[in-house]
Amino acid sequence: HRDALGHDIPCEVRLVRLPSAGRRLIRGSIIDITERKRSELLTAGDRRVFERITGNADLTATLEAITETAEKVTPDALCTVSIYDAEENTLHHVAGLRLPPDYLNAKRRVEIGPRNGSCAAAIFLHRQVIVAEIMRDALWEHLRAPAVEAGLRACWSTPVRASDGRMLGTVALYFRQPRSPLGRDFELMARLAALAAIAIERKRSEEALRHSEAQYRSLFENVVEGVY
Repeated sequence: HRDALGHDIPCEVRLVRLPSAGRRLIRGSIIDITERKRSELLTAGDRRVFERITGNADLTATLEAITETAEKVTPDALCTVSIYDAEENTLHHVAGLRLPPDYLNAKRRVEIGPRNGSCAAAIFLHRQVIVAEIMRDALWEHLRAPAVEAGLRACWSTPVRASDGRMLGTVALYFRQPRSPLGRDFELMARLAALAAIAIERKRSEEALRHSEAQYRSLFENVVEGVY
């Protein structure tokens, strides 16, 4: 069904014939199953992400599966995942291809700070940053122009943390109209950030292991003396 604002609502319709001596009577009931469908989409999305993680897929492909899940669950959202480079103190856009190209170029590499958008502010402040109106928020002072030109009006960013609390990156939801999150939106963002943390940590652990193996292999291949 569709509401007065034009939003589609998944519903289940049940028709039950009622006993009547002289007429045909049918009782109809319409049940909003939005939450059920949302739960099904989240479960299917989790499965896709973990299949890519366990299949040693490229990190970008795994993070793209996270953005795809977010956009299916919240169709009016555009989702991105960025990775934090602690040495450079910058955020690098990794996943989320539906944003306008000009804005993607502007946020490809962003310095951490309180006025470079929701994601840079989330890393700078070490907390979730909700900007319901990009046009008016001081956190967007340096990135406001490209965001507005791209038609973006709201951005919610959640930090992605490692198991030891280190910052790994951010997951962000963008909207083309001013918007504040509801309770279920906070739950979704927490779930997306947790999936991103698992994917990033897993990939970094694999890379560290390969580097360690390469070092020991080099030692044994190049040392002149016998090694036990």
